[in-house]
Amino acid sequence: MIKRIFIGMVCAFAMLTVQAQNFRYGVTAGLNLNTSAGDMNTVGSHIGYYAGIKGVYDFSGESTGLYLTTTLALSQKSFKSQAVELMPGDPHTATYGKTSAHYLEIPVRVGYSFAVGKSTRVLLEAGPYASLALWGKDNVYTDGKKVGDRSAFDEYGIRRFDFGLSLGAGVQLAKHYQLMVSYNHGLAQLNHPDRSQPGTVLPTRSLYHRTFNFTLAYMF
Repeated sequence: MIKRIFIGMVCAFAMLTVQAQNFRYGVTAGLNLNTSAGDMNTVGSHIGYYAGIKGVYDFSGESTGLYLTTTLALSQKSFKSQAVELMPGDPHTATYGKTSAHYLEIPVRVGYSFAVGKSTRVLLEAGPYASLALWGKDNVYTDGKKVGDRSAFDEYGIRRFDFGLSLGAGVQLAKHYQLMVSYNHGLAQLNHPDRSQPGTVLPTRSLYHRTFNFTLAYMF
């Protein structure tokens, strides 16, 4: 159902952009602050990049009212597993993995803007997002030193497709600059079923992306 809603919103946005008088586009860049949720023992927050092309369709064409916005972006998301001592009591054998994946991401959000002064608008947005991982690595560290790596998407890694809900708030200054803070709440289970024991499928430990996003956009 979420996928169908997302595809429908993308199609609606594409149709609206035909009416160019209310459509604007721009470029955006910023940082992700990534965490994760679920049964996996992950720790810490991790910084990644975010950059893309942004489009906005104003329904009213005024400084106050509804609008529709989307971004085609490259987005880096990472998480780190909790360290485990391979030889209990020996901290030099503490081993952990860090996964970093690079996604093609599309949020589609409905927003409402209202004027604060002559050249400032406050922006509030909400909607779904979907992303597809293009490449990624799972690096393994022991005693703080890298000892190996593998694809982030093999049978022991994560799924490539992620989707969820996206919220955003920010300000537009002088018609061209947009400062935004967004939060993506992942709903896609990232882990594959555990098939480490032949002939059995063990309960899958859940893992979900949680991402705060800080961006600056310039709208033409």
